Amino acid sequence: MAIVCQLCGRAFRFLPTHLRKAHGISTTEYRRDYQIQAGEPLADEHYRAAHRDKMDRMVRSGKLTRDHLPEATEAARRAGRGVRTYADLAAQRERILASRPWEANQLPPGAKRADGRDADRARETQRKRRERSSVPKK
Repeated sequence: MAIVCQLCGRAFRFLPTHLRKAHGISTTEYRRDYQIQAGEPLADEHYRAAHRDKMDRMVRSGKLTRDHLPEATEAARRAGRGVRTYADLAAQRERILASRPWEANQLPPGAKRADGRDADRARETQRKRRERSSVPKK
């Protein structure tokens, strides 16, 4: 399943390269503008599987080690980050919805997107999709 670019509507196996070359934005800006969480991949499943297999082969051959991982994990645990509760996630969601920074870059009502589709309908569909996916699970 390919990843669809929210800026132009085209599908890609690996979105970060397209974002940088075609739109001149970073993945951080893209995630912020379209409310995509950090854990959500910007590459399709086949691409990730191929690179996972490549990394496993490099570990087995000895070209790459994962010795640093236990230290990094322990350092992250000591960093003072606590477990986020349902209330924390709900409060964060409210702050995001209150500010809505992505609306400043929207097409005006009644406009058409570059691919000819109605911008209002596409925007409403995207909002519904975000609401379904961003509601924290209890």
